[in-house]
Amino acid sequence: MVNADIPANWPSIEPQHGVVQVGKLEHRKLSPVNSDHSNSEITGLQFLVMAVCSLGLSIDLAEVALGSVLSTVMAAPPNAIGSEQLTLLLAAAYVGAIVGAPLFGSLGDVYGRRTMLIAAMLIMAITSLAAGLPQGITHLTILRAVSGLALGAYPPLLFVYLSEILPPARRGTMLMIVIAFANLSPPLVLVAVAWLTPLAPLGIAGWRWAFVVVGIAAAICALMFCLIPESPRWLLQKGKADQLGKIPLMLQGSQASLRLSKEIDASQPLAIQTSAINHEHRRRLVFVLVALFLPAWAIFGFPLLAGPALLQKGVNVKDSLLYVGGSSIAPIAGTIIGSIMIDRYDRRATIVASATVMAIVSMLFAVAQSPFWLVASATVVVLASSLLLPVLLLYAAELFETERRASSVSWGWASSRVSSALMPIALVPILLSNGAIATFSITSAMLLVFVFILLVFGPR
Repeated sequence: MVNADIPANWPSIEPQHGVVQVGKLEHRKLSPVNSDHSNSEITGLQFLVMAVCSLGLSIDLAEVALGSVLSTVMAAPPNAIGSEQLTLLLAAAYVGAIVGAPLFGSLGDVYGRRTMLIAAMLIMAITSLAAGLPQGITHLTILRAVSGLALGAYPPLLFVYLSEILPPARRGTMLMIVIAFANLSPPLVLVAVAWLTPLAPLGIAGWRWAFVVVGIAAAICALMFCLIPESPRWLLQKGKADQLGKIPLMLQGSQASLRLSKEIDASQPLAIQTSAINHEHRRRLVFVLVALFLPAWAIFGFPLLAGPALLQKGVNVKDSLLYVGGSSIAPIAGTIIGSIMIDRYDRRATIVASATVMAIVSMLFAVAQSPFWLVASATVVVLASSLLLPVLLLYAAELFETERRASSVSWGWASSRVSSALMPIALVPILLSNGAIATFSITSAMLLVFVFILLVFGPR
């Protein structure tokens, strides 16, 4: 049986008639399988899927926000630790994420997307609850590293799972809504820690309470994942089509996928040269590794570098925090705007527009002096990045066949994690010695190189 989810040129399975070409081979296209447009409808079960996935992503983002909390708490009395210990503590989660993304992605292709999403939530639950207990800095560092495995695994698995379970016509819109709700968690966590810190209920520090609450939420989320189905496309690819009938309130698109798989069985000759598919897969994988590595310098670098850049411009600490904090609402606005436009335009066009805006406005921020332009430019950059990253991940998920989708996208995400780990090492010294213009010239140049590579090598 040929994979029911082969990308457009491996060959196309779009509901059109005609001939497709793979390398130098031509094959018949399949007849329409969804002419009633039912695949644009959202079922109650899909709304439940979105809610559970959004809760999981909010926990993932809350864990990342708690990493920022630790950087403050552990650098100040009475917890003040040495710089080397602090560096290890903060780097632990990132190292774990670099390892966890490809590891869980590969397992997701073998054992299922939902299975590994549950595993990621359980790891977050255990490590977060343990982090809330009194322990030394060494144990806390180890816990953050193990938690990082799940933190790196969850986002790419989430995009793969939702890309296979949401109807194509509204996939982008619904995914952006999932992200918009999840983006509420970081500010809520920071507010909660600020509120609990002076109270210290039961003599326990506020940041420890935050870890406990996040851990309990992760355990609940793992249980909720048991209520939603495995990816229908993964079930088909693994020859488990009989399990589709066990999914309550059948997902829109699952029946179409099942009919499609039967048509493929009946459509001969439709075999595709394995070597041609493997060559195309390798080409796309290399493209995704580069495509997620380059823009990450700007996406993750701007929030980190904006505060120090403002201080260099003579803005006091209080106002710098106000400017940076004001732009923190931009991700929510960006995902809402993205939900309106993402399915109306080509993925590449949206990515190119977002990256170009980031490159130009980052330079405006670098040269600006007035408060208005500093706040406005910072907000626009963060807004554009909040649109760029999810669309890029969705685009990456749609480039691969079901059999290797999770591992491929996860390797791309690991590439972005490597970039985000290298970025402060390379750019902070440049910012301190050469200033904001030199620093943001580098991130803008990487964005423009990324746009060029996307336009030249990025599949439609």
